[in-house]
Amino acid sequence: MQVSHSLHGEACEKIEGVIDAIKEIEQKRNSFPFESDGAVIKVNDLGLQQRLGVKTREPRWAIAYKFQAHQGTTKIKEILGSVGRTGVITPFAVFEPVHIGGLRSPAQPSITGMRSKEKTLEWKTLL
Repeated sequence: MQVSHSLHGEACEKIEGVIDAIKEIEQKRNSFPFESDGAVIKVNDLGLQQRLGVKTREPRWAIAYKFQAHQGTTKIKEILGSVGRTGVITPFAVFEPVHIGGLRSPAQPSITGMRSKEKTLEWKTLL
């Protein structure tokens, strides 16, 4: 099994350098041959790492920085209803597939956002 990595490592003396390095990695993330959702920032001093220690399983000398999530726009193909065991009809939407971050999301049904007043009114008008 092969594990992909960005091969981007940089030692920074001050926090401003860390911030600049993170911004640079985030700008380059679309050019990586793999999907990346963040970067790891570590203290590069063994003595300081020992002084900082470990909390449960996570080292206090390393932190994960998450990039802004990829976003996409899709269209609702149809709104359907699912009848539960008690006879309650729950509306759900079926979406067109969309490509996000190098992946194609399936047109799976979703009930996310279907509880808002707008969606409820739209659903009621379909009945």
